[in-house]
Amino acid sequence: MSLFWWALGILLSLMEVLSGEFILVSLGIAALAAGVAAYLGASLPWTLATFSAVAVLFLLSVRPFLRRLFFRASYTPTNAEALIGRIGYVTQAIGEGRPGRIQVDGQDWAARAEADLPEGTVVRVVALKGVTLWVEKAGEDREKEGAEA
Repeated sequence: MSLFWWALGILLSLMEVLSGEFILVSLGIAALAAGVAAYLGASLPWTLATFSAVAVLFLLSVRPFLRRLFFRASYTPTNAEALIGRIGYVTQAIGEGRPGRIQVDGQDWAARAEADLPEGTVVRVVALKGVTLWVEKAGEDREKEGAEA
């Protein structure tokens, strides 16, 4: 009976190459453990219990770890989030308590700031809250024309 479990374990582990979800390899390892239990003389109910326990253990603990290890998705900001850090200029004055407008990458955006910023001020986008960009005054070495590019 142990040969059956070992063959099943190897087959499931090899089939994992086709799926890549770490489910079949977890079941394959559980089958190998059941094969060891059968080889050591465990009865069929104990062998099935070993298979079930190891399968559940691997599916709940090892599989999530392997998925995080192999499928790390690198985060790339898109749309408005990609504007954070960009340079633009104020097209409508921004007051401490009222929003204004800025131009960033050729697009017009509602903007807020913690300080008053007059029209024409070169700004850097520091955050995005809803559809409003939060900005701060950029360094004096940038010109308005350079900010439009």
